[in-house]
Amino acid sequence: MISLPDGAKAHLRGEFSTPWRTLVIGGRPGDLAESHLIENLNEPCALADTSWISPGTYVGVWWELQRRHTTWTEGPRHGATTERVKRYIDLAREAGASSVLAEGWNTNAGGDWTGQDFLTPRADFDLAEVLRYAQANGVGFTAHNETRGFVDYYEQHLETIFARYAELGIHSVKTGYATKFVLGGVNRSHFDQEAVRHYQRVVETAARHQIMIIAHEAIKPTGLARTYPNMMTGEGVAGMEQHNYMGRLGNPPEQATILPFTRFMGGPADYTPGVLNVTWDPAGLGTRVQTTSAAQLALYSVFFSPLQMLADTPENYHSHPGFAYLKDMPASWDETRFLDCVIGDYTVAARRKGHTWYLGAITDEYDRTLRLPLRFLGRGRYTAEIYSDAADTSWHDNPLPIDVRTETVRASTVLKLKLVAGGGTAIRFRRVRS
Repeated sequence: MISLPDGAKAHLRGEFSTPWRTLVIGGRPGDLAESHLIENLNEPCALADTSWISPGTYVGVWWELQRRHTTWTEGPRHGATTERVKRYIDLAREAGASSVLAEGWNTNAGGDWTGQDFLTPRADFDLAEVLRYAQANGVGFTAHNETRGFVDYYEQHLETIFARYAELGIHSVKTGYATKFVLGGVNRSHFDQEAVRHYQRVVETAARHQIMIIAHEAIKPTGLARTYPNMMTGEGVAGMEQHNYMGRLGNPPEQATILPFTRFMGGPADYTPGVLNVTWDPAGLGTRVQTTSAAQLALYSVFFSPLQMLADTPENYHSHPGFAYLKDMPASWDETRFLDCVIGDYTVAARRKGHTWYLGAITDEYDRTLRLPLRFLGRGRYTAEIYSDAADTSWHDNPLPIDVRTETVRASTVLKLKLVAGGGTAIRFRRVRS
């Protein structure tokens, strides 16, 4: 436990309980990734009504900000304008996504991030019109609440903010606590007792107003979603932002083959996958995503998040054949199987929604050929839509090409998957009606 500013681990009165300490043991790596032990040690659901909690994918003004194509701040390159967010709403409708995120929509977002009220839109962002257009297209709006670590104002106005969102029909919020955590006028750890209590208050207040939470720069997951299922997903992981800022010095390909057996054992993460134009560098940052495009598709089966982002821009999606795989992508699953896995080397995961299976296979910095028995499929024939690295795909030199092909398979079929270094394969299995 991280100490409070006065050096104490915690201030407590009367009886109290300490967190569980767990040890997960399995006969194979997949047993770890499939375990619900940490989640199930939490208290049962505290909400009487959960009908308003709705998993789904989301899109939004985010990756273009990370890549400095547009800005959080007002001006000629401001990203979250009315017209630009409408373009993302169109993308959400086309992709079957449930909501659109707009970072930089509210007054004083960006810059030093001070003076925000989380309710007043920027002059070039017509919130009423965006909400109208979104509703007309069957899409929700995700409000971005980036405190930048100045938490006191947010803490004091949380009830007012969330009550207003509920009145407007906004039912999802992405919170943020980047760089620091100042609460009670004290600069403290993101993980000390009072910070943890703040995160809990956010989740509880959101639940009262039927709001789902995507928490960034927050504490590691501990299975809290069992008790408060509106805690949809948290960051707490070196996700796509690390590819953006650090390039080859950031996440190596092997990181993704490890996360299902470490970070994701505690709960879902907002890794923000789906960047298909992995070399896109409009501002000349000199960094890029350290995977092939096919590997980005595979992450949707490997990583779990009930609010899962399709992180790329409308323009990048419309120019890439891999976008077809992401359309109507589920974000909650009826069954999960981690198949052939060697932690740190490669991971193969399959998830089922209804009668359709989605499979993702990723590898580390080495080429691999995997033999994949399809015993997890049910009876009958399936159409396998296979998105793989093309013959000329190279992680470093030519990461964009994707080969798309279709095969008819059965549970008795054994597929051969050729993965290039930093690459992957994504497959959608649709049952053939007889």
